[in-house]
Amino acid sequence: MMACLTQATQDTMYLDAGVAIIEALYDLNWVDGGWASVQSVHTRKLEDHMPSYFLAEACKYLFLLFDDSFLQVLQNRT
Repeated sequence: MMACLTQATQDTMYLDAGVAIIEALYDLNWVDGGWASVQSVHTRKLEDHMPSYFLAEACKYLFLLFDDSFLQVLQNRT
């Protein structure tokens, strides 16, 4: 997980990668009604839906990358 790597290495490379991912998602997948799936990476044609795992997984880990408060909770447990 990029959040753990950022914390362990103190390297901002992972934060920079997260910013690039978020910018690409907004540029390529955001539509008036929310997020859209990519039907074809060659034509960048979008579909009229977004699978729930996009929010459940991708967005969650991007959030955790920039909000590392969960790491403090883990450190307090040990």
